Amino acid sequence: MRQGKLHHELVQAGLISQNATWSKFSGGRSNSVWKVKSDDGLVCVKLYQENWNNPLYSNNSLDELVCLTALHDKRICPQPIAHVKTAYGDCLIYDHVTGKTTTDEVEKVAATFAMLHQHDPIASLPRVASTADALIQHTYSILSSCSDDLRNELIKLRPKHKEEMDVTWQMLHRDPTPNNILVSASQCYLIDWQSPGLGHPVEDLCHFLSPAMRILYGAAPISTAQRQAFIAAYCDHHSDFDIHTLDAMQAFYHWRLAAYCAWKISQGEQDYSKGLDHEIALLKQF
Repeated sequence: MRQGKLHHELVQAGLISQNATWSKFSGGRSNSVWKVKSDDGLVCVKLYQENWNNPLYSNNSLDELVCLTALHDKRICPQPIAHVKTAYGDCLIYDHVTGKTTTDEVEKVAATFAMLHQHDPIASLPRVASTADALIQHTYSILSSCSDDLRNELIKLRPKHKEEMDVTWQMLHRDPTPNNILVSASQCYLIDWQSPGLGHPVEDLCHFLSPAMRILYGAAPISTAQRQAFIAAYCDHHSDFDIHTLDAMQAFYHWRLAAYCAWKISQGEQDYSKGLDHEIALLKQF
């Protein structure tokens, strides 16, 4: 019903043709996205969920528009076509890009991350928690909304402070899950830019390497060999990156991801349980 009404509204605005056909993408956990085919070709139509409430990820259509506008010429994201406010919420239309959702071609993913992180920061994007102290504070905030047993278990796993690292406020995607990475023969695209920010690049690296985020989307946890290849390729493409920052900060990001899984479980989403177990196992290795 909503798709038909949205179709009518976008036709009236001259953004799609009357004979366009819609196919909904599966696998998304936040917004509704359709592949829309017409005589003019393929586009994606994204309708943003309203009344968003999430302690880790934002859901901002204008931030996504800003990122696609700034980055599409680098061929790491789709090109935006239009942003409109509809009766059903904010809507973004952008070019459809081809590729398979995968995180196994780690060198291509690493090169794309490095290109993003070295791009000139977009000043309008929010600055996100990127120091050990800020991450600890944010994680405790997430845990405050978790069940007592999960909260108490994770508090015991709080990482110990290591050397505090300077933050250079680099461009971050912040949600590079398997479903948000499209790899083709020659290219790697990042999609779903609704929660970007400025912060430490270790956040994107840890979210990509996160066993929980992979398991949630049907992928196996990354192997030791893949992890090593990914980090080596990232450093090759980002010569200014200090590998010691990954050693110093990764435990704090994975602790927060574990807290996020606990929050999701406390919200009734039990499919995060296996991911939480893997994040806890990883934390105990640091």
